[in-house]
Amino acid sequence: MKLPKYSKKQNKPKSLILIRRVKGKSMMPLIKPNSLVFIRSKLTASLDNKVVIFSHHGIDKIKRVVDQEDDYVYLLGDNLINSSDSRSFSRASVASIVGYVIWPRV
Repeated sequence: MKLPKYSKKQNKPKSLILIRRVKGKSMMPLIKPNSLVFIRSKLTASLDNKVVIFSHHGIDKIKRVVDQEDDYVYLLGDNLINSSDSRSFSRASVASIVGYVIWPRV
């Protein structure tokens, strides 16, 4: 059975809604460990202050964008004492961002 292919006239999905379970305490008290978050995969022009999921060495992590310059973002956890973030691994590329959190509202 052949599956239909997208033609240029058809609209491809512009974004996806993803669900991830949060591990760790880096985003407490706002997002607690084992909480579910809903993520929009389509990125917006400005990521400043958005909570994002990004891939770091093959592992999805959740952090807040505190600065964006060109193709790089500086990321921090809300719980600075219990967070491994840009203070330890430097800036992350925008291309490594999977999406931004849309629920819970942060």
